[in-house]
Amino acid sequence: MPRGRGFNSFKRGHSNRGRGNYASGRNDRHGGDDSYDLENDNTTVKMKLGFLPENVLSYYRNVSTSLESDFDDTVSKDQFLSNVYTTLKDEGIQVSQNQTVSRILEVLFSHSKPHHMQDLFCMFSKELAIVTFDRFASHVFQSLVQYLPAIYETRDKNMDRQNNPPSLKGAIEQVCKFMESHMRDIMTHTYASHVLRSFLEALGGAQVKEEVVRSQVSRTHRKVEATPKKTSTDTSLSQDFHDFFILLKEKIVKLCNFEDHLSDANYCPVLQTVLLILHKTSTSEYEQLSDLILQKSCTVVTNAEIGPDDITKRIPDIVQNEVGSYLIELLISLANESQMRAMYDLLLRGKLIYFAVHPYANYVLQKFLTCVSDTEMFEDLSKDIIQYMEDILAVNHTGIITKLAEACKRTGHGQHDFVKALMKAFHCLEPESHQIKLVPLLASLQTYDIFFPTEKDLNESSSCLLRTINIHGSLLLQQLLQFTHTKKVVSSLLDLCPTELAGLCCDKCGSHIIDVYFQSKTVSDKYKSALLKHLQGVYVNIACNRNGSRCLENIWKLCSLNQRIMIAEELSKSQERLEGDQWGHFAYNNFALHKFNQRRKDWLDIQGASSKKQQLLQNILQGTGNKKKRKIKPESHVENVSFETAEVNKTEKLQKCGNKVKHHKKVCDADLTLEEKTSPKSEPSLGSLSENDELRQNKRKRKKEKKRAVRNTENISDPLDVEEGSNIKNKKKRRKDNDIHLESSGEKNRKVKKEKRVKLKK
Repeated sequence: MPRGRGFNSFKRGHSNRGRGNYASGRNDRHGGDDSYDLENDNTTVKMKLGFLPENVLSYYRNVSTSLESDFDDTVSKDQFLSNVYTTLKDEGIQVSQNQTVSRILEVLFSHSKPHHMQDLFCMFSKELAIVTFDRFASHVFQSLVQYLPAIYETRDKNMDRQNNPPSLKGAIEQVCKFMESHMRDIMTHTYASHVLRSFLEALGGAQVKEEVVRSQVSRTHRKVEATPKKTSTDTSLSQDFHDFFILLKEKIVKLCNFEDHLSDANYCPVLQTVLLILHKTSTSEYEQLSDLILQKSCTVVTNAEIGPDDITKRIPDIVQNEVGSYLIELLISLANESQMRAMYDLLLRGKLIYFAVHPYANYVLQKFLTCVSDTEMFEDLSKDIIQYMEDILAVNHTGIITKLAEACKRTGHGQHDFVKALMKAFHCLEPESHQIKLVPLLASLQTYDIFFPTEKDLNESSSCLLRTINIHGSLLLQQLLQFTHTKKVVSSLLDLCPTELAGLCCDKCGSHIIDVYFQSKTVSDKYKSALLKHLQGVYVNIACNRNGSRCLENIWKLCSLNQRIMIAEELSKSQERLEGDQWGHFAYNNFALHKFNQRRKDWLDIQGASSKKQQLLQNILQGTGNKKKRKIKPESHVENVSFETAEVNKTEKLQKCGNKVKHHKKVCDADLTLEEKTSPKSEPSLGSLSENDELRQNKRKRKKEKKRAVRNTENISDPLDVEEGSNIKNKKKRRKDNDIHLESSGEKNRKVKKEKRVKLKK
């Protein structure tokens, strides 16, 4: 691609304001190119601005060393910082113009408390012409301004009422007036514009991303060093100085020449800072300013004489500029749905192909595809882009295709048409047998004609192996594997030979394809198991590779216990090679292969438990975990229930009472059968006894029928009363039954005894 952005990130729109050694052999004791005369022993020596004696430099180097080491307690650290800031009161501006000390001071601020920096800021406000425009002092002043909200929040408010020493509030007002009066020079200056951005951020009360506030060189250096402690909760500064922010904002917009300034590498980030602050603090003002920018910069005069190949006259100048296109991307990222529709009609409708093939404007189209959410608008976009897909690939603007695939996955629309157009662009749509080669073509980013020059090469698979993986092809395949229907991509991936699959796993770009394959929810477990079987025989080679070992560990985390056993059995056969390999020993230790060989049962227990824990964790993260059911307390323990629950409980109790009555009836019938079984068999001569028993049984039946009739006619008001009544009646029944049983058994015993006596007498 003509410029390395997107996949190989290159930031535009920010000046390369850095403090590196621009001239070879430069001494770090010296600062910029300005010079002054220094009298020493009656001789005039011309020295560079920012020159410091060796003893001063060594002092600040010792300060840097002390900050890196730990202090015994906070008191000693606070005392140390107070001593350093006391020294800075006398020589702060001079030492900040030195390259080495300016970096040390930025680190010092990150270790300091707000009250330490207050006096230093007041001192800097007296020499604004130096600290704003100087090559190195501007970095120090910008870092100090970023702490300004915290300094103002914890200021000594008694100082504001005194004239001596000068108050912090007065110092801030002095900076505001200086910025307002010198705005024309500051907003386009390489160093002062960065100070202005941070000052606008402090006054506006909103944090702006560092890509806008600081240059790329500065951000690269600050990755190693400490980052400023920004506080988003300190709002008193923005409330007290809101009028000054409005004044500076209006001055920035008023001085803007939309034809030139929007393409200026220093002014454009300043305007982006204003837009970001207004978007967070005042939506109405943001919309007014964004509409003004679009109206002034995005109109194109149509002319019939423009040729079909003349792209520059068909799209706005601002999107053709390396700096200005960043501003349009920012407006797209901050736009709501109605603004997106207006920008689509103004910028892109009917001009998509011109944006897609332009070296800078194609990034505006990529940003639009990233932010689009309206399905109707996306369908219009995708239809226009799909028909020019091969032309876009011809100019190597693969980022547009990847962003389109990402939008298809996000919205769920146009996935089938996208895959079909992709196969057509890579010349594998027809005949249908060529579709199985989709994955190697996308991974290598080559058409079918180039990957398979002749039919003979197609038959000789060894000459057409997938050897190189393109980063854009890898990103594209990762998106396709997350589509709703992945059959064509999955079948093409499974068609690769084990050598090609191992090459994918061991490639820094291809390994991510395998990761997404196993992580995808739309790829079924059957196809995942099939890929694991295809990899049999090459697991050791994968484990002994830098990228392959990481890829294999990711696969291991998503495997079942049986699949882990299959992988471990193959790896354990090459135990010595894995142990001695630089990357293989990671797999040997992480998979516990030593335990797999010696204590298989313990290994199975550990792996089974870990897989269960991992599945449980995934269910919790996805919100599909099995929730424990709460135990319902019995009604007797529930108090203060509502009317509705009381009614429900009443009906439940009525049902329970009915069940209890049926149960008591069964008990009585069972008692009767027991009586019949346990009672001695009567003689044939005692027929009167059996008749009496029948009479008693008939009486019981009549009583039961009467009781049932009474229960049906009664209006039951409380289920507890019914339950108590039924219990009492059942008790009476049992007593009567026991009495009858005793009476019948006693009479029988008496009659038997009499008969025995008569027999004995005879």
